[in-house]
Amino acid sequence: MCDDGASLQVGYQWKYKGRCNRLAAEAESAALSLVSGTQEEFITEHFWGYTHADADRSGEYQVEHPRWDIYKVNSHRIECDFGQLYGNAFAALEGQKPQSVFLAEGSPVKIYSKKYVV
Repeated sequence: MCDDGASLQVGYQWKYKGRCNRLAAEAESAALSLVSGTQEEFITEHFWGYTHADADRSGEYQVEHPRWDIYKVNSHRIECDFGQLYGNAFAALEGQKPQSVFLAEGSPVKIYSKKYVV
């Protein structure tokens, strides 16, 4: 992360099967509190996760963290081969404009043991 006082610049890049993929954003430097009922609150305030366990069960786990502040994103860049990363069903995402982009402060999280559910 780079903070020039007026804005934050963040990014992440990785190489997969010989192709560089990257996510980057330029955001306001002032943190904002989450507003109830917003997409940002809906996404960041999820405290349960689910994963494939086997053909008959899913795994459920609880995640705990404080409420995160967010930063308004002024510009972003997405360069990902979605089809190669996640399968052909996601290939159509390449080049599409996202419905929302925001930057969250983040924090350490506590992840509880997985439980199996049917």
